[in-house]
Amino acid sequence: MRAQRSGRIIITASVVSHVSMAGLGWYASTKHAIRAVADALRQETRDLGIDVVLIEPGAVRTGFDQMAFQNLDAVDHPRITNASSAGSNEPCWRATPPVRVRKAQPT
Repeated sequence: MRAQRSGRIIITASVVSHVSMAGLGWYASTKHAIRAVADALRQETRDLGIDVVLIEPGAVRTGFDQMAFQNLDAVDHPRITNASSAGSNEPCWRATPPVRVRKAQPT
């Protein structure tokens, strides 16, 4: 790409790079790190004619979530009682209300 002074690098992260929630900070932090690398790489390659595209998909129905949640339920997570969980004694990753994220804008 350097030799031809053009190209495109496509990196996949997640919309979770913009938000985090109790119990999933580890996941959000890895996606934020990918986003930060993509932002830096975009600046480093701009003068070389190389584009960096970051794809941040949201929720996708794959069935993976059911398998993952079964495994999360097997672990003894901290319990949280808050207004959004209506006083229930849910694991921390279930007690967080859903987050709405704005539609991605082209950079």
